[in-house]
Amino acid sequence: MCKTLKECLAVTPTLTCLELQGLPLRERDLTTLIKGLGKNSTLSHVSFEFCRIGDNGLEILCKGIKNSTTINSINFTGCSLTSKGADSLAKVIKHQAMKRHNEAWRDSLRYRRPDLDRMSGIRRITINNNPMLG
Repeated sequence: MCKTLKECLAVTPTLTCLELQGLPLRERDLTTLIKGLGKNSTLSHVSFEFCRIGDNGLEILCKGIKNSTTINSINFTGCSLTSKGADSLAKVIKHQAMKRHNEAWRDSLRYRRPDLDRMSGIRRITINNNPMLG
């Protein structure tokens, strides 16, 4: 299924929301899926609710979505995450914050006010039902 999704994500001109719920996704499945997410330019929301990907799976996903310019909402509810997973998410937040800061700085050089709503990056991260997150 992940191979098919990868191919679909790479070519779809309209898909904006991908929700995978309760699927037993392995690390190799996530690696395959990330290849498709990297080529996609339309997704704005991705959800892995109750997929129990764990910290290693989250790390794979974080590496794949940290440079996304279209994804603005991610959901990792019930994914068996711990503080290690929180570190992976923190790295994504820091990376995207630096990109936003650079873009705002570039805009301010031209005597314009930076339009923060126009800037790309993740705006919402949902991590409910992960009791080991701390």
